[in-house]
Amino acid sequence: MEQQANSFMYKVVIILFCTFHTVSAQNRHDYNWFVATPWYNSMNYGTTQITFYDDALTAMHLIKELPDIDWTNASWSDEDGKFKCLTNGCQILNSVFDTMQNGAGINPGNIHDDYGDANTAYPVTQGAMFLNLPNDSFLYLFHLRADEHEDWEGQVMAVFSPDVRFYVRADGFNGMDVMEFDRCQGRFYNPRHIVPKLLEGYFQGVSISPNSRYRYLSTFDFLEQLDLWDTNLDASRDTIAAYDSFLSPLPTTFYMMQIGPNGKIYMTTGSGGNRLHVINKPDLPGDSCAFVQHEIKLPASYSFCPPNMPNYRLGPVSGNYCDSLLQYVSAEQNEQPNNKLILFPNPSNGLVTITLPKLLSGRLILFNQLGDQIFQMILTDSVTQITFDAAKLSPGTYIVSLRATNSEKWYSKLIIYD
Repeated sequence: MEQQANSFMYKVVIILFCTFHTVSAQNRHDYNWFVATPWYNSMNYGTTQITFYDDALTAMHLIKELPDIDWTNASWSDEDGKFKCLTNGCQILNSVFDTMQNGAGINPGNIHDDYGDANTAYPVTQGAMFLNLPNDSFLYLFHLRADEHEDWEGQVMAVFSPDVRFYVRADGFNGMDVMEFDRCQGRFYNPRHIVPKLLEGYFQGVSISPNSRYRYLSTFDFLEQLDLWDTNLDASRDTIAAYDSFLSPLPTTFYMMQIGPNGKIYMTTGSGGNRLHVINKPDLPGDSCAFVQHEIKLPASYSFCPPNMPNYRLGPVSGNYCDSLLQYVSAEQNEQPNNKLILFPNPSNGLVTITLPKLLSGRLILFNQLGDQIFQMILTDSVTQITFDAAKLSPGTYIVSLRATNSEKWYSKLIIYD
């Protein structure tokens, strides 16, 4: 049975000491996936290790008896793609699949006792992930604990887009919420809600394309695509596939999804079979996304859930305005304690007045969150206030930059709302 997201009581962090280099755009931390069932008495069951090699993958059946990897499923590889550790929410295994030191009983309580003692996974879907930080010699395991007093009936799925611009929360009975996320300020904005239509009932999986444009949503029988860049989200919904009744050996219905390091989206089945569905070109609309049902046959059957992988290749905001502004303030604040422009009102959805620090000449430039220049204004040394109409700007966060001819710089963030 799946769990509601709001049944999670709190977040637990475990710190693992290991040695690795800083995160780079070419890291391979997500190159090894594991899916498994707890039944070892047949070659048709057990653990399958899926290893990626650039655009290809291999699937190997592990004969060694391992704990079940089901609802909670997370693994981590080093920057060269060598497998290092794995968790099912009840214990942590090392690179040779032994329980590492202090890796047992990581989620104590009645739920752990019921599941962990039975050698099965902790029953929280996508309930863990490994994360390493730049210039840090620790690997962090974040995992969720279920509230033992909550009713787990229901299904809520949530995911960030790979660029962290969009957050999607899908509730099969109450609909879907889409929000945008400001990485600079750590805040959500521009919330939009869509009521259920064809896909009402239990949602099984949600994923967003590598280009952060298309949201994919599955039930057991249908797969839907939606264009997050479209101003009319509801009108952009497109049912791109219906379950074709294929058996292998159980029904290969649609279930949960995970983006692979090769840019494809892999979907598990809802029956615990031995197949994976694949969205081969998820950055394209409609049938062009090349969804193929039961495309990959694995050497053993598995239980439902793919590993939970964050976007290990996420870089700074395009244009690097968040990080560069922090560095600029740090370097210059002693010399220019008033290097921020005064904007009023802020947030705004109409007229905005910018108060300049003094009479000067130069350029006033407005950038969007992607680093694109929206407009610029040439300044003379005759004004100390400028007013402009922001009503036509899309909701989001903008950077207002003043670059004087004498090389002085001032800036401020401008938030636009609906």
